[in-house]
Amino acid sequence: MYVHQIGWVLLSLFSGALLFFLLPFSQVNILAASTSYLAILLLTAIVSLLFSISPRPLIALQSLTTLLASFMWAKVAKLTMLSTTNVINTELILNVTAIILGFLAIAFIHVTSSLTVTALSKGARRFLIVLLLVIAALPLSGEIILASMKLSIVGLDRGLLAYVSKVTNFSWMTSYAVLVISLLCLCYFYRSQIQPLKTQVSHTSLAIEGFCAHFS
Repeated sequence: MYVHQIGWVLLSLFSGALLFFLLPFSQVNILAASTSYLAILLLTAIVSLLFSISPRPLIALQSLTTLLASFMWAKVAKLTMLSTTNVINTELILNVTAIILGFLAIAFIHVTSSLTVTALSKGARRFLIVLLLVIAALPLSGEIILASMKLSIVGLDRGLLAYVSKVTNFSWMTSYAVLVISLLCLCYFYRSQIQPLKTQVSHTSLAIEGFCAHFS
């Protein structure tokens, strides 16, 4: 299950970034990708809150979400700056390796988070879904509003421009927020699942040692 999950996540990551470079850069594509991304996030959150999703549809929704997230990441990643030359050199290899390791770290965090949240209560999981949705939706809403303004779908407004400026300038904080949440879930999983097992094993070992010492 988790092997397939990692495989689909990695495939979606690379596919989303590749799709960004294959499509011509335009505000229409950015608006379509941002709107689709936000719609998929809302759909996934609503379905997760109201229904029990089987593994295959869940992996499909996660893969589609990851693909769109990778597309939006490629927009701001400046991958053309990987190397200052057109030849393969140490700088290019190191930069590409760092990106690959980052993708692998994302896949690892994704799978471990899926495992650790099982220790949370149903209410806590629902709160976590809503919290993550808000964290992801804020920068996306800024992208949607900005693209709509550039396409003259939405008129220029000082309040909207201030909102877009804030959510886009602080979008870098979302990654750290998700990482902190993942670490908190991991700590809770350790305290609620791993630590009691270690205590039980320790007590069992002491009982066995005492029993053996009694008959030795």
